[in-house]
Amino acid sequence: MNGNYRGGNGRLLVKQLDLSAWPIAWLQSRGEIVFINKAMCEAAQVEAAELVGLKCSWELPADASAFRELLLAIAPPQAVLNGNMVTRQISWPPVAPTGQIAQYFVPIAGSGENDRNFLVLHAVDQGLSSTPIDVPAKSRVSQATDWLMRFRSQWIHLDGLLPMLGTSPAIQFAMKRVQLAIASQADLFLWGAKGVGKLDVLRAIFVARLKNLGLPLAAGRFFPIDCATLDESLCGDMLEVFQSLLSPDSPSEAHQLVLERIDQAEASVVGRIQHWLAEIEPRCCLAATSRTSVSELSARGDIWSTLASRIGILEIELPSLAARREDISILLHQVLAAVASRQQRAPPVISSAALDLLTAYDWPENVAELQKFSQDILGQLVHSNSIQPNHLPLAIRTFGGTVLGGLQAFDPIDLDQVLLEVERTMIGRALKLSPRNRAQAARWLGISRPRLLRRIVELGLADLPEADQHDEH
Repeated sequence: MNGNYRGGNGRLLVKQLDLSAWPIAWLQSRGEIVFINKAMCEAAQVEAAELVGLKCSWELPADASAFRELLLAIAPPQAVLNGNMVTRQISWPPVAPTGQIAQYFVPIAGSGENDRNFLVLHAVDQGLSSTPIDVPAKSRVSQATDWLMRFRSQWIHLDGLLPMLGTSPAIQFAMKRVQLAIASQADLFLWGAKGVGKLDVLRAIFVARLKNLGLPLAAGRFFPIDCATLDESLCGDMLEVFQSLLSPDSPSEAHQLVLERIDQAEASVVGRIQHWLAEIEPRCCLAATSRTSVSELSARGDIWSTLASRIGILEIELPSLAARREDISILLHQVLAAVASRQQRAPPVISSAALDLLTAYDWPENVAELQKFSQDILGQLVHSNSIQPNHLPLAIRTFGGTVLGGLQAFDPIDLDQVLLEVERTMIGRALKLSPRNRAQAARWLGISRPRLLRRIVELGLADLPEADQHDEH
């Protein structure tokens, strides 16, 4: 307990909390642990002194923390930070959970006008733990928060996962490929649109492989070279530098050569890389990033096909945000929480109207653009911690896709083509009604005979019956 709670009433409250059979924690508004009772210490298998002062994070915490699972389990949802009581079910105990229990977040008065504290209670008695919690239907915001909590608890040993967050089929398929990459030594080929996080995912896979080997990060070499900016000579110099870093005593997974933007490389650079691979046969793992697939790269010619077959052992496509709109809410909450944590403030609330606009937007630069947006939007929220439509950039507020509720499968109308089709249909009908009298057809259409004859040729209707000698003039 800190000095704010040393008064007589505070001591009495602490004594009562410590005697409770419920595991209880007392958190400050920014998630810092002020107090935990004896039952919580027993459930988490720690001493109170080890936890008091630690901060429960709303972002992906570093897995170096010995109390990671507990800090995740008691990190409060956004609704609690807004002063609401929240009830939910979680896995318990935090380490090696054996079942589900009821968890209650109860706001209490703080020491200052803007300070809000809350108790985290866990109902473990038989009567409460066996009774389902009656929780109202969840909003998209609470669904995203709950999904993030489950995701964070599952991925303890993978850093830099932001581009892979989501529940869409496309990103789930990509995640399975990433899991396969982590468990193997295969060379990798990651492709996708600009800003989807290809290099971040490659670095995450590299770090995870090192951890699987029990090696510290400092023991590895992650060496990206941007093929789009190199000529043949400079590319050779970079490869020699990487070769000098290779350690014969380290496994190949500890050395990762990354050929960034290989699809934008000059043919001479590709040839230089080919020669280096054939001559040196380096003891390392290879990876490449591209905006095109392996098959598209191979179709460029023999030199590309040979390189693609060498580095494209395991191909992973990272979909654009426009192809996985259901993930935008989850990504936004994660990025905003990370930025807010660095600024030592609570994550902002996203209003329903603002979330509709954000979800409908195409995000042409994908995750990179979303991260920049999150940085900028928090700078605007000075007197409020709620994101409203008026806080959004003009490009997002006026994006055309929002008119259609986010549905982009809409072909624009080609008015000229429609009018041509209408004219072709009407002239065709008039000619069928008077197959041997073009002058009569022109009168029905309200145009001159010369104009009708000209349009017949221009619209490709000349194969219809020709006028005979009785055609009126």
